[in-house]
Amino acid sequence: MKDVGKPGKFELAHSGTVFLDEIGDMPLEMQPKPLRVLEDKEFERIGGNTVIRSDFRLIAATNQDLDKMIAGGRFRKDLFYHLNVISIHIPPLRERKRDIIPIARHLLRNLSEEATLPDINLAKETETLLKTHDWPGNVREISNVLERALSTLDDDTIEPDHLPFYNSRGTKRSKISEHAWIKEAQARVEKTAILRALEEADYKKTRTADMLGIHRTLLYKKLVVSGKLKPWQIIRSCDGKVKSSRVSTRNNYTRLRGILVRLQGTSADAYRDLCWWM
Repeated sequence: MKDVGKPGKFELAHSGTVFLDEIGDMPLEMQPKPLRVLEDKEFERIGGNTVIRSDFRLIAATNQDLDKMIAGGRFRKDLFYHLNVISIHIPPLRERKRDIIPIARHLLRNLSEEATLPDINLAKETETLLKTHDWPGNVREISNVLERALSTLDDDTIEPDHLPFYNSRGTKRSKISEHAWIKEAQARVEKTAILRALEEADYKKTRTADMLGIHRTLLYKKLVVSGKLKPWQIIRSCDGKVKSSRVSTRNNYTRLRGILVRLQGTSADAYRDLCWWM
């Protein structure tokens, strides 16, 4: 009997619980797979032929109307009945305003601990705005808003103008995508970490890269992108391989410019290419 492949979620959940989020988004052609597991509690690993049994509890969640999906032929009725043994309806946040502030405080405490920040407070005006917002994204949207607010915070209190859907004059402004918020927060944290490491390493690039756990090439790339290091400074820092940053001929200048463009792009070897050529 052949038993290959890594253990899957159902196998790992033996004597435990499996949580399937957004079950309503599962494509119709994929729905027979969990149905067979739920019916028999048996399955095989990918590429294997050994039958594996698993005793698990299953919890599924969705924000879609599965009854309508069944009527429209987009969700299997037999899978629905296997899942719908005990149903718990959780109303959206806009229907339970009193839960918004306790949830926001809980999320804020967790985010502060993850970022090693002191206790962060919500101003009274901020709490009022949070309670009046519709929150179409529910808890995930609250978490995202608070994460973005922390990335722009100067003290220990979140004021109304820290919220992305409000400005200092009290008018709503255009929404920024969640993806942009996360990218902005990540960029701020990364920049702070690099600058702190540079100071601790006396601005020695190799030592800084070691402290950050990244290759020196990647460090140079991030410094160029952030504006903390100019391309000509990279030329001078190739461990003494360059006597001058001036390029005498047009052909050499064109080649050098191409390498610098690569350095600011996606090539991990551009810095080494530059030092080798120079």
